[in-house]
Amino acid sequence: MSLIVRGFVSEPDIPEGGGWEKELIPGTETSLAWRELGNPAGRKLLLIHGSPGASECFSPLIPHLQDDFYLIIPDLPGFGYSRAQGLPDLSILAHARHLSEFLELHDLRGIEVVGYSRGGGVALHLEQMQPDRIDSLVMLSSIGVQEHEMLGDYLLNHVIHGLQLTVFTLVRELVPHFGLLDRVMLNRNYARNFYETDQRPLREMIKNWQKPLQIIHGETDRLVPADAAREHHRLVPQSRLDWVENGSHIDLMRRPDEVAALIKKGPQRDEPVSADKVTLAATPMPPSRIDKTAAGKIAVMTGLGLATFASEDLSCISGGLLVSRNVVNFSTAALGCFLGIFLSDVMLYAIGKWFSSRLSRFAFFRREFDSLRVTAGKAWLEKNAGKMIMVSRFIPGSRVPTYVAMGASELTFRKFALWLLIAGSIWTPILVGISSVFGEQMLPFLERHEKLIFPGFLFLLVLGALSIRFLSGVATWKGRRMLLSRWKRITRWEFWPAWAIYLFVVPTMIRKAIQYKSFTVFTAANPGLPCGGFAYEPKLISLNALKDSGNVPAFREVVSPADVDRFLAEEHISYPIVLKPDAGERGRGVAIVSSISEVEKYMDEVPDDVVIIAQDFVEGSEFGVFYYRFPNENKGRIYAVTEKRMVDVTGDGKHTMEELILRNDRAVCMAEFFLKQLKSKRWDTPEKGQKISLSKLGTHSRGALFLDGSHLNTPELAEEMDRITKHFEGFHFGRYDLKAPSSRDLEEGKGIRVLELNGVTSEATNMYDPIHSFWQGIGILKRQWELVFDIGAANRELGVQPAGIFDLVKNYQSHRRLDKFESP
Repeated sequence: MSLIVRGFVSEPDIPEGGGWEKELIPGTETSLAWRELGNPAGRKLLLIHGSPGASECFSPLIPHLQDDFYLIIPDLPGFGYSRAQGLPDLSILAHARHLSEFLELHDLRGIEVVGYSRGGGVALHLEQMQPDRIDSLVMLSSIGVQEHEMLGDYLLNHVIHGLQLTVFTLVRELVPHFGLLDRVMLNRNYARNFYETDQRPLREMIKNWQKPLQIIHGETDRLVPADAAREHHRLVPQSRLDWVENGSHIDLMRRPDEVAALIKKGPQRDEPVSADKVTLAATPMPPSRIDKTAAGKIAVMTGLGLATFASEDLSCISGGLLVSRNVVNFSTAALGCFLGIFLSDVMLYAIGKWFSSRLSRFAFFRREFDSLRVTAGKAWLEKNAGKMIMVSRFIPGSRVPTYVAMGASELTFRKFALWLLIAGSIWTPILVGISSVFGEQMLPFLERHEKLIFPGFLFLLVLGALSIRFLSGVATWKGRRMLLSRWKRITRWEFWPAWAIYLFVVPTMIRKAIQYKSFTVFTAANPGLPCGGFAYEPKLISLNALKDSGNVPAFREVVSPADVDRFLAEEHISYPIVLKPDAGERGRGVAIVSSISEVEKYMDEVPDDVVIIAQDFVEGSEFGVFYYRFPNENKGRIYAVTEKRMVDVTGDGKHTMEELILRNDRAVCMAEFFLKQLKSKRWDTPEKGQKISLSKLGTHSRGALFLDGSHLNTPELAEEMDRITKHFEGFHFGRYDLKAPSSRDLEEGKGIRVLELNGVTSEATNMYDPIHSFWQGIGILKRQWELVFDIGAANRELGVQPAGIFDLVKNYQSHRRLDKFESP
């Protein structure tokens, strides 16, 4: 049916204009489409796309390149407007052959090539075919050496790509789609391109590359890892490696101005190459073993074990091939296969037992099971179980019926498991060992076996492959430390999301709301702030109110770098200063800037509806002081004091910033955030004794460590906070974020500088001290909400009107709209 309905769908024609052309591929019934545009007098630039995708992926780059280059942008056969009917091969090698014929037909010479993703592999093959026509190459997020492609081994990758091709083929042939599935990015042609491509020759091509080579790669590329770019750069001494900071594989097309600028810069030409680079390039890459760590062994054993659920023999043969290629050791492969075989065979036994118990509910089957013939059969199986299990292990196809029958006959599980262990411990090492000895000679058998099992065992093999992929990610020390980071964030409640914590506080809030017959009475606690400071709390209101206290650093609303210059001049202050949004929380959008260029970069990113405050940067220690005062009292109280410690690491001259963060017990908790903030500096190696601060803001979500500062709560501090608060009419409850020269100064109420003030939804952040248990922290938060309801109710009695539900919703929407800005 699918074939019939596709027959009525015509091949899409190329668009009119835009430099599009199309011609038949010699010797085929299909055609090659391409675009030619740009400056005819400029250098010829051939752009080769990857898979999935088409030449359309380069559209964002074209406006940035067409003035300097004459662009030639083909759709590779099977992609875009170049169809693949009748083509037996869609590999990168086949694509290179078609492009080679295209260059000859049009007599194109002096070409600079940009190969994006898998297009880089096409470019490498193309240069081998047309060395006189190609002058240089730009590998743009390009594939290359096999070792850094997915699992790093051709065989394992080939199995996964084969499974993928099977799925797309079944969908294409069995689902009537009127040709639509042939035009989506993830289609059968894309799967064929991956399955029919062999990357193993690319290493020698890169190693022998003598022409100018530029490598452009995203630092956070997950599809083609950054390590691949480093290896390509190592292999070609004259190459230049340009990183796109914090760029993923797709980001390179989302940031066309940056990428185009790097392409225009081009490869290094006629520059001397150091002897060290030449020596490094000649150094063999050490064999990449998946099982060189405990986690790696688990990954391999899990993958091979899961593969046995599809085919036990294939799993053992695959394990042996991996041993022969020094990807894993013999014991790892054999143990993984053995455990998988044992568990899968136990499942067959369990299936038989399950069916037996279900069928025995029916009178007919119960009578049959109780018959003398069945009873005799059970007795025979019980007596000969060992022989049958041993024989079935060496006779393909006999295991499934044998083990299901043993389960159905209620053979003693202890006996079944014992003989299974004996048979498996003999058979598995033999098959893995033979496969490892003969290695490559058994590959044709493996390939034939793959084609037979793909359709029938697709789901189980995909599951096994994905398990290997996942567990291989934690096979390295870095992977394990990142896993530890995630584990700590799960098990330490201080890192839980707010909603998970507030679930335990909601009952208290409901109880107080019922007591005062209002769910919003708490908003009356601070009449001087919109909705009492619920979610959306403009900092300018509180800073202006407290300005006369003499404790607020110089600040001003700014809308441009010129405003910042005037602010510095009029207040007689100098860099660094703080830029932050008027409405924001958890440090979002806050930046410490040290020059006008940093100010300009910051202001360029500010959305039109976000108000920015410039504030003098204050040295000293940072604290959080939670203050409250009932309206009928002259003096307030300090509910909590928090010491904010910035997390730092100390260099040893050996380890990179990334390694120092992952080694630090506290920093590892926020490793993902810190590494993202560091960008390319994560690979810097600090000098011995050099201390580097990771958290620059006193915000828990930005890495700061919060400690309970109850010992700093003194009468002198309370008196000073009372004096400061009296300048803000209408404030009774909330947290001051402030700085003081030292803890001693804070205790004495001296040198306090108020950075900002937060209203009713602020928290007594001492609760996040790691010494507090979860229930201790919840207790602090519950008591805080009891206080705000009580103060709000007291203000309501004095005539303060609480906000309505709709006011809160509107306030929250404003908060969500304005609180998404992040500093660059």
